[in-house]
Amino acid sequence: MQELAGPFTALHEGLHDALGLYVLGHLEARAENLDAASRTADRLARLKMNPAGSGLVDDWSRGLLAHVAWRQGRKDQALAMLEGAQLEVSWAQRLAPSPFLCHNFERYLRAQLLEMVGRDEDSLGWYECVTGDFVHEVVFLAPSYLQRVQLFDRRGDYAKAREFYQRFIALWSGADSAQLSAVGAAKQRLMRLGAAAFASLMGNLDVDFSSVLDFINGQCLGYSSCVASWV
Repeated sequence: MQELAGPFTALHEGLHDALGLYVLGHLEARAENLDAASRTADRLARLKMNPAGSGLVDDWSRGLLAHVAWRQGRKDQALAMLEGAQLEVSWAQRLAPSPFLCHNFERYLRAQLLEMVGRDEDSLGWYECVTGDFVHEVVFLAPSYLQRVQLFDRRGDYAKAREFYQRFIALWSGADSAQLSAVGAAKQRLMRLGAAAFASLMGNLDVDFSSVLDFINGQCLGYSSCVASWV
């Protein structure tokens, strides 16, 4: 553990005070102590930093205020805070073993907020920034797959929706029991998407396939119940 702590600490050289406030503020926000989190964000914004660190700390402060606004139900204000931050990161930053330098939380929250305000295409672009290539992003990978499914499903792109359901199921197939219900629900929805895709295809033909689709939907729902019982 100490061997890992050395490089990680060096990576945040000169940022330790700011990072401590950043983490404290997010913990306060998660605990619904939102007034305290707002005060911590103000303290963070007032820290005297060198030019190299000032932009990063400003983004951390904006991210913390966005977190507070989101928990207060002020999604437009939360999004405005994040859209004023510099959240695009370089490959060098993403290769560094730090979720803080890469704004992982802020980038994921921005994707969620964009989806909440109906900007689906912009939201999808930010979800697609989450990859499995960097260890500090992995925690957001499976949730991002589920969010992408909803976006693709909403615009009728059932093939893409099925693809990301399959990715989610593969990633969480060995999950803890607390997460297995989400996997079971994903398997059920995956089966229903197969029927929806077939319905969309048949709808483009000048043939009445309603009785066929009723049968398929019934079979899919019955099979989904069996799958759910296995997990």
